[in-house]
Amino acid sequence: MPETDGYELLRVIRSLPAGSKLPAVALTAHADAREAALNAGFQRYKPKPIAPAELVSLIADLAGSTKH
Repeated sequence: MPETDGYELLRVIRSLPAGSKLPAVALTAHADAREAALNAGFQRYKPKPIAPAELVSLIADLAGSTKH
């Protein structure tokens, strides 16, 4: 994204009325970005590379934890 990054995008989304309900996983090439990702509102953080099966499991876990 040329004018912003995923952290700022999620901060904007989180400021919307329904934004707090959106599950979000930070996938990044920056292995030291865990704290920044979680502070921005991501529920999960994973550095790249990630195996497809691990990504599916991560998404399923997050989707299951956000159900009411």
